[in-house]
Amino acid sequence: MSTLDLSQYGADQAAILAQLTRRCPLPANAPDFPLAPGQFYGQIATNCRIFNSKAGANKAISARNHHRARGPISELAMVLPNWYVERSASKFEYPNNAGVVCAASVEYPAGVFHRFQFNLAVRELIAGGDYLVSAFVPVDIPDNAEFWTNIWLSAASTILFFNAATGQVATNGERGTVSTTDVTDYTMATHTGTAQSYGVWPLALIGRTAQKPVAILSDSIGEGVGDVADTTDHVGMLARLLGPTLPYINLSQSGDRLELLRQSHSKRFAVLGYARSLVLGLGVNDVGAGRTLPAIQTDMIALWAQAKQHLPPDGRIIQTTLTPSCTSTDSFATIANQTAAPNFSTSGDGTREQLNDWLRDGAPLQGSVPALTGTQTAIRAGTASHPLHGVLDMADAVESARNSGRWRVDGSAFKWTIDGLHPSSFAHKEAASQKTSDLLLFQ
Repeated sequence: MSTLDLSQYGADQAAILAQLTRRCPLPANAPDFPLAPGQFYGQIATNCRIFNSKAGANKAISARNHHRARGPISELAMVLPNWYVERSASKFEYPNNAGVVCAASVEYPAGVFHRFQFNLAVRELIAGGDYLVSAFVPVDIPDNAEFWTNIWLSAASTILFFNAATGQVATNGERGTVSTTDVTDYTMATHTGTAQSYGVWPLALIGRTAQKPVAILSDSIGEGVGDVADTTDHVGMLARLLGPTLPYINLSQSGDRLELLRQSHSKRFAVLGYARSLVLGLGVNDVGAGRTLPAIQTDMIALWAQAKQHLPPDGRIIQTTLTPSCTSTDSFATIANQTAAPNFSTSGDGTREQLNDWLRDGAPLQGSVPALTGTQTAIRAGTASHPLHGVLDMADAVESARNSGRWRVDGSAFKWTIDGLHPSSFAHKEAASQKTSDLLLFQ
């Protein structure tokens, strides 16, 4: 990316550009698209994701991805990484072991292609562990209109991709082609492949916007395990809650824990510069690992403070409560036959329940140390000196009663959960619909 000479631009515009480029990379031609009052350069669409897997033998992929505009789009740039968060083992951020050549386009309307350029090139190398930000390409996409991005990657060794419980959606026109040698570059032509169980989505799609984009950083529940990808684009209860009105980037990783994120997060936190809020949904795997309440609270507080530094001064951190984990002898058809999973509780006073009550009380702090629930002299979420803005109570949406440690039921097998830990597709959708009033947290 070329260096911007800020002295060429007005004082106000130069100040905005200087502030943003410290947080996250901007398109080299950003000065050609000056900001109007109330605008910033940020995420402007749905359905952007991290890479979480490295191919064993495949060296090339071409993918077509579906998105929705959140706010009118007049120009668009794409962010493509060559790093990933390892889903299969450590959950840490790793670079690809070598570079990858990329090409990309935005397709709107269907069949009309607009080429992204990276460093003025049609194809460009992304070094291992790095990322590229394209130049802005002018394209007029109305609010809520569907559009597509097309990505082609080719490597001498291996490519990275997103591989999880949900993949491409055929009814949205998503398609993919992968090979151990090379594949046709469909970035400027109609893709002839079929929808795949994996994919390569942009890390971010940015433009001038006055919207309130959100970064989702959670575990398998935020990733959408148990849910079914459909024509909404949104997978998982958090994306389903936010996606109908807000642009978002989903950075969630199955199996992730607060303690692991503290050890490896710089790549994901850098992406927060394109957002105005972060919703953090981690914690249930920490409880499952037998970690103590003070340890979990300490990690939450530290991550809130660290993430805050990557958001704009008015950026917001929202923490979710933790959903239950249990086993069942009747496929979760009844409450009585549900039993707490290891390190969880159905007595109302386990680690998860105490943590959720502390969060519901506004995560009281004395200085930077967690205070007991109910402490009158403590500071609470939403105050200027507290790193947390608010709490999104997703547990109440799926639990049979507050702090019961059991899933809701209606007599049907696996209606609310697929395994006692992950919500069913019904539960993902129901939780999102129950929490629409909490969207005010993100405004």
